Amino acid sequence: WFSPIFVWGGIALGGYKLAGFTMVMNFASHDTRPTYIATANTVDVPASALAPLLAGWLAGQYGYVSLFVVLASIGLLGTVMMWTKVALPHRAIGAE
Repeated sequence: WFSPIFVWGGIALGGYKLAGFTMVMNFASHDTRPTYIATANTVDVPASALAPLLAGWLAGQYGYVSLFVVLASIGLLGTVMMWTKVALPHRAIGAE
């Protein structure tokens, strides 16, 4: 019964990577896109490696409820910051 979990996890990860790639492409000018994409992918690797270790430690020390509260808070904070602090490129400077 783990197969559907891995399938949905793969679909979610693919969507996450595609959304991030598209966001970087929208925020970068045509000339700086390769640099922005490389930088975004380079920064993503340490976070992807350390996040499961930190989450495992947090779950082991404080339990799963604490882990999910922390993760939900981080997700909510990130969503609010994106909505309130980030100007969409096509609204800020017009479509390219």
